[in-house]
Amino acid sequence: MSVPSISVSKKEIMAGLHRLGIAPGSLLEVHASLGSLGQVDGGADTVIEALMETVGEDGAIVMPSYPVGPGLAASPEERQRGITWKVRVLSFEDRTTRTGMGVIADRFRDRADVVRTPDSFFSYTAWGKDAALLAQGLEHLVSRGGRVLLLGVQMDRCSCLHLAEERVTLPEDLQRLMEIPEEIQRAYPSQLWGIGYGPESNFLLVQQEAEVRYLITAMMIGSALTRFFDARTMVDLYEAMLRENPYRLFGVDEHTHEQQSGLLL
Repeated sequence: MSVPSISVSKKEIMAGLHRLGIAPGSLLEVHASLGSLGQVDGGADTVIEALMETVGEDGAIVMPSYPVGPGLAASPEERQRGITWKVRVLSFEDRTTRTGMGVIADRFRDRADVVRTPDSFFSYTAWGKDAALLAQGLEHLVSRGGRVLLLGVQMDRCSCLHLAEERVTLPEDLQRLMEIPEEIQRAYPSQLWGIGYGPESNFLLVQQEAEVRYLITAMMIGSALTRFFDARTMVDLYEAMLRENPYRLFGVDEHTHEQQSGLLL
């Protein structure tokens, strides 16, 4: 017997955001799953309005708007070749095809009062104070003391963590495991496909470490387990973990170069 979905109103969402500590003037990187919340009165637009009304015009909201479809599982044959996932690359101007960013991010992108990065694969959308600057990349949000809201999703959706990867040079042997062979690049041209190849950093290990250090505030909003934390603190934590033991984060044995899942690359 299925359990009925919880009905959630804008007022209830805003009350949850206030309990987390989000207030007028807050600067947020937001990743959200509409389905995780329950039955939201008014759908994605209600969630967006709740966020905007909570941070106010002196605050700002940033979401990813990468032009890609939902993630697709790699076939057994593709996994044998080292491919771990794939996504279809969409036209940057396509506003009718559902993307892998989720319905809330898609609806946010399509608003007339939201600014989007010019044609770029790693595109962001922003609303509020200094939106045009914030849409240029998450380094601006991090440097300004922004925070991250994960509404019904986990740390593996946290885009700002990638900033730490720009600060750290990985060991050469680990880099080689992630180099995409030319024959695979030809089979999956970048203008049509985004693919994961070889080992990838496990952001959930960062989440686990952050929870041990009490760096994350978590509570339920509707049916969604929601996490809230400081962006700069989390980027710095991930950087420290990368410097200490990158092999663990990428799930690779330092001595055998074998993925812990058992796939030999």
